Amino acid sequence: MSSTPTIAIVTDSAAGIPDDLLRRHNIHVIPYWVHMGHESFISGETMHPPEFFRRLRAAPEMDVHTGVPAVAKFAEA
Repeated sequence: MSSTPTIAIVTDSAAGIPDDLLRRHNIHVIPYWVHMGHESFISGETMHPPEFFRRLRAAPEMDVHTGVPAVAKFAEA
């Protein structure tokens, strides 16, 4: 008996795929980091787009950057 390889679609949260498509196609999302000033958040978990844009409008000069997820997170998924 041979084993069939398992294939999965994995992306990071920057892809912005709507929730209904994620569920329908069983797509796994690995969140990326959002750094705003001296605070760090996990995209989609501790920081959602409405909050991100609210903070950005309130302080447009704030240092904002993102951090890619660790490769190990993709391997786990």
